[in-house]
Amino acid sequence: MSIFAEDYTREVKVEDITVKIKKLSLKDQMEAAKKFNDGEEAAGSVDLLMKSIVEWNAKDKENKVVPITIEVIGKMRGDLAIKLTEAVTDFNSIKTDEAKN
Repeated sequence: MSIFAEDYTREVKVEDITVKIKKLSLKDQMEAAKKFNDGEEAAGSVDLLMKSIVEWNAKDKENKVVPITIEVIGKMRGDLAIKLTEAVTDFNSIKTDEAKN
């Protein structure tokens, strides 16, 4: 059993998008928790997604797979971002309410 977060991944399906996510390292969790504690929930969610998403099949209107970037995540529908963030926090056994405390 590895001690390194990146050695653990899971595929999740959110709507019609399949996303491969990895476990967050302690450092990643601490950085995201700081943003949540500072009242920057949106920035914390973007941070979690950027550090967790390994690959996905999300496509643009021209049916091309879009890159995993801060810009793309920032333009993502809010409800979809929330669902992905919930999948990441579930996989890592952390919840945003716990990160705030």
